[in-house]
Amino acid sequence: MSDNEIELHRQSASLIEKHTYFLLGAVGACIAFAFTQSKDLSLNWCQLPLGMAVLSWALSFVFGCLRVQSLIGLKLVNIALLQIVAGTDQLSRNNPTAQKIGYDAAMESIKEVNKKVGFRFRLQFYFLILGVLFYFIWHVYQMYLNF
Repeated sequence: MSDNEIELHRQSASLIEKHTYFLLGAVGACIAFAFTQSKDLSLNWCQLPLGMAVLSWALSFVFGCLRVQSLIGLKLVNIALLQIVAGTDQLSRNNPTAQKIGYDAAMESIKEVNKKVGFRFRLQFYFLILGVLFYFIWHVYQMYLNF
């Protein structure tokens, strides 16, 4: 792999992590804003869309945290794979059969973790948007009630 390819992979991984943390920060800000907007309101049924918004944002936060855990796991599997390929892995050193088995297992694990990362990202993003929609519904309803 050329230096340019390695640098491109490094930049891509950095952007993925930054995007995940950006969404986590946005969700935290949304939850905090919802709490400041509702601190003087009484608990009743017309606050249900706001509650659904906060619940959606909380789920987005959970899936974002799970995504970060998956990304960490992916890095660990990649490190193991690099050690297997370099022949420095403690379990498969000087054993071609063990190296092949370790390589296949690492590649399968990478595929599975990549699926989890993608799935968790979609859920993180969709719950963020769903929360925004619920908040918008709640806000418009509040405007209607105050009219």
